[in-house]
Amino acid sequence: MPNPATGPVPDRGGTTVSRSSGDMAVALLATTLDQLRQQTELAALWPLVIDFLCQLSGVHLVWLATYQSADKSLQGQGGQTAVGAPNFLKQRFPAMAGGLLDQVIMQKHLVSVPDLQAEPRAGEWCRVAKKLRIQGTVVYPISLRDDCLGLVLIGSNHWGEILRGQEHHFVSILLSGLAQEMHRLITPLSRSTPAPIPQPSPAPHLPKLSDLPPPIEVTPTPLDATLASQLLQEVSQAPTLTARIDGLLQRVQQAIQPAHTSLFTWQAETQDYLRRRTTANKPLPRENERKNVLIPAQVIPAFCQTLRSGQVVAISDAHGLVSSQSPIPLLQLLKATAILAAPVMMGEQLWGFLIADMPQSRIWSEADRQMLRVAAQFLALFTPVEAAESQLEKAEQARIFASGLTQAICSDQDWQGVLRQACEQLVNHLQAQAILLVRHDPDTGAFTVAHQHPLPRGRAGLVKLAALSSLDWRNLSNKSDPEVINDLAQDLRLISWHQALLSLHCPAWLVIPTQATGTPSHFLLMGRNNGAAWLEQDLQLAQMIARQLGVLTQQWQLQQQTQQQQHLYNALQRGLVAIQKTQNLERLELASIQNLMELLQAPLAALITWQPGQTQGWIIAPAQVLPKFSIRANYEIDINRDPLIQAALEMSQADESTFLNHPHPYPEVIQLSPTDLAPETREWLTGQDIGQVLAMALRTDPEYQPSGVVIVADRQDRSWPPAYLEALITLVNHLAYAHRSISLSNVLIEGWQRLEMLNWYKHRRIENLYRDLGGTYQQLYQGLTSNPPVALSQLARTGQQFQSQLTSLVPLLQQEAWELKPAMGQQQESLGLSTLLRRSLERIESLVKQKQLWTQVHNPEMLSVTGDIAKIDLVLQELLLCAAQRSQAQGRIDIWCQAIDSQWLELSITDDGQIDPRLLIDLHHRQHLDWLAPSTLDQPPGRHLRACFGIVEQLGATLDLYKLEDGRVLSRLILPLQVSA
Repeated sequence: MPNPATGPVPDRGGTTVSRSSGDMAVALLATTLDQLRQQTELAALWPLVIDFLCQLSGVHLVWLATYQSADKSLQGQGGQTAVGAPNFLKQRFPAMAGGLLDQVIMQKHLVSVPDLQAEPRAGEWCRVAKKLRIQGTVVYPISLRDDCLGLVLIGSNHWGEILRGQEHHFVSILLSGLAQEMHRLITPLSRSTPAPIPQPSPAPHLPKLSDLPPPIEVTPTPLDATLASQLLQEVSQAPTLTARIDGLLQRVQQAIQPAHTSLFTWQAETQDYLRRRTTANKPLPRENERKNVLIPAQVIPAFCQTLRSGQVVAISDAHGLVSSQSPIPLLQLLKATAILAAPVMMGEQLWGFLIADMPQSRIWSEADRQMLRVAAQFLALFTPVEAAESQLEKAEQARIFASGLTQAICSDQDWQGVLRQACEQLVNHLQAQAILLVRHDPDTGAFTVAHQHPLPRGRAGLVKLAALSSLDWRNLSNKSDPEVINDLAQDLRLISWHQALLSLHCPAWLVIPTQATGTPSHFLLMGRNNGAAWLEQDLQLAQMIARQLGVLTQQWQLQQQTQQQQHLYNALQRGLVAIQKTQNLERLELASIQNLMELLQAPLAALITWQPGQTQGWIIAPAQVLPKFSIRANYEIDINRDPLIQAALEMSQADESTFLNHPHPYPEVIQLSPTDLAPETREWLTGQDIGQVLAMALRTDPEYQPSGVVIVADRQDRSWPPAYLEALITLVNHLAYAHRSISLSNVLIEGWQRLEMLNWYKHRRIENLYRDLGGTYQQLYQGLTSNPPVALSQLARTGQQFQSQLTSLVPLLQQEAWELKPAMGQQQESLGLSTLLRRSLERIESLVKQKQLWTQVHNPEMLSVTGDIAKIDLVLQELLLCAAQRSQAQGRIDIWCQAIDSQWLELSITDDGQIDPRLLIDLHHRQHLDWLAPSTLDQPPGRHLRACFGIVEQLGATLDLYKLEDGRVLSRLILPLQVSA
């Protein structure tokens, strides 16, 4: 059978039984029920049921049998096994007293056996199970009210439970429909010839015909045989029972000639007598025909008692009545002066009375009395049949109602529409004025109205039901039968609901659990305001509908859970994908809090983060937050003093034993209410509607430093199901790993870039020093080897120059061993611009001569550059060197000097060389989009230029590299000028 679960379920023998969707399952169930209702023979029912059961997933044995009460045996009607349909499935099996099958028949409840082979009460079926390798087995009764019509045995090769919860409901609905159709087909047979199976009980809301007592005759005087024969001959010619009753009333009207002849019948619901039929000498107005005439039994007790004794009541003139038996209210209701009434008895009960009335006085003759008595006795013969037909009609209507509701549940209609349809029909069938479907929350003990009929009008909302006392809840949850309350105001049960239910103006209530077993999650409440008592058939119909609504609510809950899980899965997947794709720390933090808000459907999520070793944290929150859930995004938090942050950090350091002994199932998530928040936290968590706060630290391991705390806030009435908390923990843990990974990568990349700049700077310094020392060495060597020898003064100057060059390396070796340190805060160096340019051009002179380049300095001014001259000198040298390297032979390099203002100097270098456009883009970003992908910054000149960009930025200056429209390359350097004192 199609199953809500998906995926193949292989058995041990290699057979694969596929599971389809729940929609196919309910469609197949509805089709099978329709086919059962169309059959006209019992034998045609069995194959339909067997075929349906054979499609259950994991089923390897199906056996259907009918119960024979005469010899207490089970007659097999067929079935199916893994090897086909053996003949033994149609054999007769004894229902041994105390055995497994006898237990199902007697208790009329299903029995589940994990291993049929090891079940000692299985009898012959134990041997069959060993032969067919059947283990897990469930036996369902086919029952209708108090009678068991048969049973169905379903087995599997697997041990334990073989059917899922929804499959149990499908089988129960199918076998309930089978029982009703068996009753429908057996009833005609039982009236003619004995059926091969026992007479089943009618539907739950229909009393058995055998329960109706036969009428007894109360005849104070002998019955006129001639009159009886004439009446019997005339009445028997009527085609229907209603026509017979109408004909009998018309015959009495013609014989006695009263003003009216009426039939009053007993109404158990309202405890009064209703005029069912009436005839008159002249046609009655239509409004009088449609008007219901009711007389309460309590206002005519003596009259009813006289009739109940079998006597005829005759009143000739109401004006002179003094007897206690005088039915004055009845005379006033009929506007009569003279009446003649005869009882219509059904057993010992007064089912009704036949009454003839006159508006004026009349002496009733013995013939009148005899005629009315005989007619009443004939009516007493007809009343059981009429009652049975009425019950059958109601039963058929109830069956159609229940069948329609079952089809509606199995269809694709929305559940609110099905509830509305069910409530409307319940109102018509049970004369209920208020219907509530109440949901119970097992976590909070609260009750909420899932559906109310009729819906409240205007501004009035759904009824609010308070939590029940422990005694009321224990009594209500332990009962599977309806709780009947005929007068709520005088009843002490469900005292917490009195005010809410009485506001619906209904004193009589039924409270029915929608589940037959286990703790109910929903209750069906029905109220009446007409004073009518709840009859047995009302209770049975209401209970049956409640069970079907229980199936509906269970399906709805499963649908809600599925939708919730699908939402969590989709939101969690989007959050994890966003975390995996993001390598930028700021984008990661913003995207994560947005995903947290979507995942938890919360109005506020924020991240408190800080750098390692710092005590001040800053808040990262969405740009747009509801005002009532606001947070101060620009507020700096002292993480060591804030209790909320400290609580989250302490719990993130807890060991496994702390988690196991913690009363909360998710101790890593801190849950607080507004009253639990400290003033320090309220300084930055300022939203007025914040009713609950969740906090969890970003820590990948108790041994590692945390990098932040996630904050989630919502309303006071918000509940956090376990699925939401688990999703929160999953997403925050992944965020913690990504946050630490990116932060660690950033630290390593920044350190590597600083070392790369230091390496370039030291390399260029040593390279220039090597060149200068080489020149100094040549001078010294020439002075020592010249003839005549150079003067000592000249040698001393050369030695001083040599010493000065070596001394320039002291700051490099002492202060910049591992990172560059600009001369900020120290004595700033100054150097003339012309000297700086001349020195840089001298260092590239050999390359300029080699490529025959033409260089020119434009607008040289008497300006001085201030700052770390050694670094500025090397950057300018690198820019000129790159310009010379990319220039073509006999090219041109121009150097433009211009003071921007009194503080800054613009130095522009243009050349006509070719440059890779990707290098310009990479230098603009200065960072790899993908550190594993090749880049122009991985090798010179890009690698050297990136170091220059970093050093210039560290010096507080500006460096840009462009390609002009005319094809030239522009290197633009903005340097600080020396400010005149």
